[in-house]
Amino acid sequence: MWHWVNALLVILLIITGIQLRISGVPSLGPRHPALWVHKYAGWAMVASCVFWLVYSLANRNLSRQYAVRPGDLKGMSRQARFYLISIFKGEEDPFRPSPEEEFNPLQKLASGAIMGIFAPILIFTGLLCSDISFFRK
Repeated sequence: MWHWVNALLVILLIITGIQLRISGVPSLGPRHPALWVHKYAGWAMVASCVFWLVYSLANRNLSRQYAVRPGDLKGMSRQARFYLISIFKGEEDPFRPSPEEEFNPLQKLASGAIMGIFAPILIFTGLLCSDISFFRK
């Protein structure tokens, strides 16, 4: 469910973000639907990221599922080879999910980059580019 909510929020933010970047943006009033949807979708995304972080810290999911361990480093090359070549040959995935490790090494790396680097940057730049007077209304 969380993934689908985030997918919807990202799509809304992309569509409204593109609409806000076209010419004529300064003429959009503070009650324009694109501004309203972008503002609240952004705040919903912030809430979603905070929820993920709190939930992951509370159940120790960050260290258990997302931490890259020494064995993962050599597993990254096997997994990359699988995704680039072996999957098209019908070969078996070298990673076997378990309750202790749900994600393969590349999934850990991608999730860590998205939630630890890209999401905070997007949130921070969104706040920097915000019109403070718009948030007071």
